[in-house]
Amino acid sequence: MASMVNRVTSHYRFINAQKRTVALNQPLDKVDEKSLLTLATPEAQAELKDLIEHLLETLDQDDPTGELREIALLYLQEHSASAIAKKMRRRKTNILQKIHLIRLMWEKTLAP
Repeated sequence: MASMVNRVTSHYRFINAQKRTVALNQPLDKVDEKSLLTLATPEAQAELKDLIEHLLETLDQDDPTGELREIALLYLQEHSASAIAKKMRRRKTNILQKIHLIRLMWEKTLAP
């Protein structure tokens, strides 16, 4: 779970870097360091774990082979697409397509 907190923190820093804020089409809510630290609480980690499990279950419904789940887990553990492709003996472009598919599926699942 610590890597997930690091990933969120990195994403926050990336989107709010001064050189990128001009290019943003939509204003983002301000997130302060205190808010990010709340992600490290046991309650937040339990919620995050439940959310990740729910998202992985949605992948399992559409892909009974478990390949999408495996790719998603490796990607969440910060493996690169190249490393995932090498481990799964697939082409990098194939892995990138599947990562894109996973994102689309998860966005659809989380949409209100």
